[in-house]
Amino acid sequence: MTSNRPTNSRRIAGASPRARVVLTVVCGVVALSLSEWIARIAGPTDRVAIALLAADSADHPFEGARFALDPDLTFRPINRKTRDEETGTWTNAFDRDAPPGVTRLLFIGDSVTRRGTFVDAIQERLGAGFECWNAGVEAYNTVQEVMLLERRNLAIKPDHVVLTFHINDYLASPTAFVDADGALVVCSFGHEPFRVDREMFSRWHLFRLLTWPWRARLGSVPDRDEHRQQIDDSLARLKELSQEHGFALTVLIHPMLTHRPRWKAKEIDSHKWVRRTLRRQGIQEVDLWPVMVHAVEAGVDMNDLREKPNDTSHPSARMGELIADEVIATWRREGKYTPAEDRPSIDLAPAGAR
Repeated sequence: MTSNRPTNSRRIAGASPRARVVLTVVCGVVALSLSEWIARIAGPTDRVAIALLAADSADHPFEGARFALDPDLTFRPINRKTRDEETGTWTNAFDRDAPPGVTRLLFIGDSVTRRGTFVDAIQERLGAGFECWNAGVEAYNTVQEVMLLERRNLAIKPDHVVLTFHINDYLASPTAFVDADGALVVCSFGHEPFRVDREMFSRWHLFRLLTWPWRARLGSVPDRDEHRQQIDDSLARLKELSQEHGFALTVLIHPMLTHRPRWKAKEIDSHKWVRRTLRRQGIQEVDLWPVMVHAVEAGVDMNDLREKPNDTSHPSARMGELIADEVIATWRREGKYTPAEDRPSIDLAPAGAR
């Protein structure tokens, strides 16, 4: 016996056009809401998304961080309140022209240098008669750092340039900032920058996932050999500049702040490669990996060496002090830079034991 009761499909087909529109809208809203819920659970899963979130956040890690696109550097810092445009250095209490008898040290690098933990510690230990200038730029790599040095930093006429090479420098480091027009710009060295709708990115996690294909290319790992050749060339140029302008040169090799077995193969390889490269080029190096190892062996908790517990890239104030001690000890073995007063090494006992 055949039922004459209408099926659901017949009911929908027989519904008025207005009802079908309402049903379609409701289904669309439900589907969109479900997709947004899934996207929020997924969270930011790539480094470009995290950079965008930081740029659009009120508590950006660098107060007053502002950038502008640059045809050569890709991006450069422009905040007049915190950075001198002409010298490309962060503001400090020093005069542009160094007083007689003052030794001027210029520190260049990425966010490790920018945050200044070891720069401040070195200044404190050296004391009067020394000036430590900070020209670090977050998300910069060695190529950009040397370019900025040549274009702007050398205006302060440094006596000694200290470059920090982070062993994760093989990665493309994307950054994001809000430009003068209020648009959210994302860029990475060697890639074409693009703009993202700030309001959409802030409110909709689904929008972040949909823009992933474009953002992913900015966080991609460049060809290893090509990238290393660029770094090699930049280090060679840095040495040339030191000879042309008469400044001393030191490169600090910054490790991943975790136990060596937890390093990625690329990080181990990068550490070995940069040491070989610096020795081949005759550039003074200070490898900071043994500093970290010594501290841990002395009982210091690894998290006490990190700026934040899970941050394996940025040193804490305590690690900054250890770096400063090692760097100054290296220089003093060469007869350089006697501090105003001899300070004992900091206590390596675990925090809970002091």
